Amino acid sequence: MSAYRMRVLFTFVLSLLVGLATLPLWAQESNLCTETLARNRPVTTASLVQPLGGGLIARPRLILISAPSGGGKTTLMKMLLQDYPGLFEFAVSTTTRAPRTGEVDGVDYNFITPAQFAARLQAGDFLEHAQVHGNFYGSSRSVISAALKKGHSPLLLIDVQGASQVRQQYNPADIFSIFIVPPDMATLEKRLRGRGTDTEETIQKRLKAASQEMQRANEFNAVLVNGDLASAYQKLLEILQQVQP
Repeated sequence: MSAYRMRVLFTFVLSLLVGLATLPLWAQESNLCTETLARNRPVTTASLVQPLGGGLIARPRLILISAPSGGGKTTLMKMLLQDYPGLFEFAVSTTTRAPRTGEVDGVDYNFITPAQFAARLQAGDFLEHAQVHGNFYGSSRSVISAALKKGHSPLLLIDVQGASQVRQQYNPADIFSIFIVPPDMATLEKRLRGRGTDTEETIQKRLKAASQEMQRANEFNAVLVNGDLASAYQKLLEILQQVQP
């Protein structure tokens, strides 16, 4: 065999050996690229409907949930607490209004007299307070702080006025607000009348207030339309999952 052919054969064998030696490295790089593509793939709605567990919200923070009376905020909050008891805790508010049928003191609200409310307000017990439909409502600082210390995100059901007060006292990174609206005013009126607990005067007052409150929806981090309860709850989960750390 000539010297030229020997050189050609040697070069070919050397190239083959080098290629085989670097094959594991190439395969490793290929896997890394695949993982990177998977991580950067857009999140789809289908992936959000899976059980979310501890990944539902990045870290504990105060969650404000507001809605016109009859908007469904209480029902949606109870569903969230039932499915994720280790992540959320209901921040029980205080009110001077009378309990509705089925409501329990200390569970749904802390029901107190106007005189008691005034005394606690003067003592600085409330993070915020507001007068809504002729009744006073307040949010306890200690209730919210206790939930956060336990690693829970307190869920505070609050009116538009109160939400505005709370935002002024918190770092925006430590609070997230959601405003729930009905699909239309006709649906809201039907829900209010379906309660069977309010007078005609009260219903009209609530409808007028709802119209005014919905004009302030842009003050909230997210707006959720509650037409169908199951769909609204799924959307609520999606909103919470997308809250930034």
